[in-house]
Amino acid sequence: MEITEDNILEVKQNIFFQAEVFINDIGEFAPFGLIYKSDKIIPLGYYTNEEIMNGSETIENMKKYMEDSLKKAEIKIAALAYDIYMELHSTSNKKTSALCLELSTGKGWETNYYVYKIIRGKCEWGV
Repeated sequence: MEITEDNILEVKQNIFFQAEVFINDIGEFAPFGLIYKSDKIIPLGYYTNEEIMNGSETIENMKKYMEDSLKKAEIKIAALAYDIYMELHSTSNKKTSALCLELSTGKGWETNYYVYKIIRGKCEWGV
């Protein structure tokens, strides 16, 4: 089965939906992912017995699993999302919350950042 732009868009939309649920419920989110396999979008998380999650380790381990699965052709699309703080402008020290979305179809990773704010208890993108 060939991957279409519609498949990629569907994965991205699901990432935003899930991130928004987390943001609206608890104001942030732990790294999470989605994989596209057999025409289905499957959520992917990473759990440890640690009380405090190491975000960098979680991202690294999830990405490795996804890369291995893509190489073995077990999945068609991998998407990884995590919460970051980023500077809006290089001349400012002001930081804002953003979703970092890394997506791969097995030909490298595309990384994009999407700024959000919580306004009146709800997530608003691009503000």
